[in-house]
Amino acid sequence: MKVIGFGDNVVDKYVHIDTIYPGGNCVNFAVNAKKLGVDSAYMGVFGNDEAAKHIIDTLTEIGIDLSQCVQYPGENGCSEVGLVDGDRVLLGWNNGGVANEKPMVLEKSELDYFGEFQLIHSSCYSKTELELAKLRSLDSIVSFDFSEDEMFRQEDYLKRVCPNIDFALFSGGGSSVDQIKELMMKIVSHGTCYVLATRGTQGSLFFDGETFYEGTAKIVKPIDTMGCGDSFLTAFLIHLLHHGWSKTERPNEETIREGLKRAADFSAENCFIEGAFGYGKKYTAV
Repeated sequence: MKVIGFGDNVVDKYVHIDTIYPGGNCVNFAVNAKKLGVDSAYMGVFGNDEAAKHIIDTLTEIGIDLSQCVQYPGENGCSEVGLVDGDRVLLGWNNGGVANEKPMVLEKSELDYFGEFQLIHSSCYSKTELELAKLRSLDSIVSFDFSEDEMFRQEDYLKRVCPNIDFALFSGGGSSVDQIKELMMKIVSHGTCYVLATRGTQGSLFFDGETFYEGTAKIVKPIDTMGCGDSFLTAFLIHLLHHGWSKTERPNEETIREGLKRAADFSAENCFIEGAFGYGKKYTAV
């Protein structure tokens, strides 16, 4: 099995301790998959500053394939972060840096490379929306993270993205179960087959287009919640793939319920790691 994260990378700058951690939804996916024993890769755009170097060095050390990445002069994606009782608080970001200015455009060579992977994961902060339709000719499953931002739940955005993906994730914190189910059904009506909603300590919901499944959270006292949703998503996706899920083979009820439990356990473990997956590095505050 091989999986790949396609899209955003950032450093999370913890301003209260002058430390940067590598991250970004698609990077976190690739790293978590590797932790779960799956060959993984990352494809995206790097800048050429200290932040980019730290992410590249870290992913290389972990063993993530970066062979299809590109690098441009300029600032790498960076977000500023604080912590309140272990819960991460986003203070601001630079809109993705140079990756926002020069997003990847897929050509035949990249599509041939993607054909090696059982699953391709991207996100709403990756500027990949225009490229998703190119992936439909592949046998690979395409998953996409809509995050927690309401702007990515607007009708025009869903119509643009949902027909070109197989699996959607969004954060349902702050929404009622009925509101979450309504959004899930809307996403499926626009062409996506499966939808997962994470709800923090309230657990999770999964919809396979026919049945809703509820998962229970594993409650812990976190050191840092950064990347916990990404770790949940990755563990759930990998579990489904390990049990035969594909574009032509649906997961059964037992696989789904066990996957939600395993994902909750894996996500809880991530709460004891600083940053999305560790590898902090001190920086000089300006």
